[in-house]
Amino acid sequence: MSKPSSFVSSKKTVQKTISSGQPLFLQFDEIDKSLANKFISFFSTGKWERRRLRISYNSYLRQLSIQMPDHIHECTGDFVMYLWRNWENTQILSPDVADLFCRHPSPTIRGFVGRYTESSKEPDFFLAPLGAPFPSIAFETGFSELGENLIRDKDLWIQGSGGATKVVILINIMRRPNTDHGYEASLEVWRTTDCQKVVVFPELLDEGDPVITLGDLWGGRSVPTGYDEKQELPLSRRDLRISLLKAIETSIG
Repeated sequence: MSKPSSFVSSKKTVQKTISSGQPLFLQFDEIDKSLANKFISFFSTGKWERRRLRISYNSYLRQLSIQMPDHIHECTGDFVMYLWRNWENTQILSPDVADLFCRHPSPTIRGFVGRYTESSKEPDFFLAPLGAPFPSIAFETGFSELGENLIRDKDLWIQGSGGATKVVILINIMRRPNTDHGYEASLEVWRTTDCQKVVVFPELLDEGDPVITLGDLWGGRSVPTGYDEKQELPLSRRDLRISLLKAIETSIG
């Protein structure tokens, strides 16, 4: 974390870090909205846009984060696609349900409420009924980040969406050279009042897969006729392991 002495010097810091070829995660403190807008405008155009930078601003904490994910960080999209396919294969969801949802990585979301009014956020992946202003299910992946950053993201979604985001799923990945595959990873499922956490690496424990419900997926809206809002949708730890291993192999290769 750092306090920017000026937009120009902070911009140079970001450019230098990107040029180093290392995974990028920078966080600047005490950023007001006007300065945040300068960063977002500059790094969302031209060659920077092609770098797939993810820029988020938390107006309550006055923190700006700039991230350029690597292969491991972006395992989230594969994981969600595995999940959706399994829900269809087990006939929890029919194939036509996919047409009723947005399923995308890192769109910029604005319109937060309360103390987060001026914030903007790019989730690593999200699920939302068509036309919904916020994801019903938001996915955030932390790779070599402090765990507290993921918790701040969780608070932004659950509190700042005015209740529209029902579940935040955190994938917390940390380097651990002396463990299997060199990483530890956990899957956390957060709601307003509770959290379920399970281990994914170094090995699966006998603790079962966490779940969300159809009611969560539809964001509190009425589910279509023939569906039960209490129907559980398992979040397969095995599928997350597969996604992570694929990303690790790609990163090493």
